[in-house]
Amino acid sequence: MKLFLTLFVVLMLTGFMVFSGHLLSGMGIRLYPDGFINQIMLYQMCLLLISVSVVVVMLKYVPASKAFFKWGAVHAPATRLFVLGISGNKIWAREVQPLILIISTATSVFMFGGVHTTNSWQYFHWSFIPLALMFSVINAFGEEIVFRFIIIGSLSEAYSKGLILLISAVMFGVPHYYGSPGGIIGVLMSVFLGYVLARISMETKGIGLAWFIHFVQDVIIFVALFMMKVR
Repeated sequence: MKLFLTLFVVLMLTGFMVFSGHLLSGMGIRLYPDGFINQIMLYQMCLLLISVSVVVVMLKYVPASKAFFKWGAVHAPATRLFVLGISGNKIWAREVQPLILIISTATSVFMFGGVHTTNSWQYFHWSFIPLALMFSVINAFGEEIVFRFIIIGSLSEAYSKGLILLISAVMFGVPHYYGSPGGIIGVLMSVFLGYVLARISMETKGIGLAWFIHFVQDVIIFVALFMMKVR
C-alpha cells in the first residue's frame, strides 16, 4: 500500500510537470515580457508552491521523511560507482567536485551542441544568468522533493535500497522525454542522473548534495535554452 500510494503521488506530480505548460499558457498571465521565459516563470512559481506543500505534508504525516529533509552528512562514505570513477574509498565531500565536473561536461556537450546546431551562440545575453540561477534553485529543489524526498522518505524503512534507487531513477528519467535534455538520449541521461542523485541522498541521508549537483545542471540547461529560444 505504501509503495502504491508513493507511486501514485509521484505520478500525479509528474503529470503536472509534463502538462503544466499547456495549462499555464492558457491562463494569459504575463509576468515577463518574453513568452518563453514567462511560461517558465509561471511553472517555477507553481512548482515551488507544490514542493513546499509536499514538504509540509510529508514532515507531518511521514515521520521517517524527517531524516532526509536536511543537507546530509557530506562525510558519509561514497560506495563504489566505477563508471563515474568513484572508488568506494572516499567520502562524498571529496567525490562531489569531480562528480559535478563529469556530469556537467556531459550536460554541456548535449545542451550546447543544440546551441551550436541552431546557430544560437550570438543570442547569449548576460541577463540570462540571474534568471537561470533563480529558476535552477527552484527547479532543482522541486524535482529533488518529488523524485528523491518523497520516494526515499516514504520507502526507506520498508523497501530495499536497490528498489528505491530504481524507482527514483525511472520516475525521474521518463518525464524528461518531453524535457531538456529530451528524447531517448535525455531519458537515458536523466535515469542515470536520477540513480546517482538518489544514491547520494540515501548514503548522506539528506537531499543537499543531490540538490546542488542538480542545480548546477539546471543552470547549464536554462542558459542553453534561453540562447536557443529567447529572441
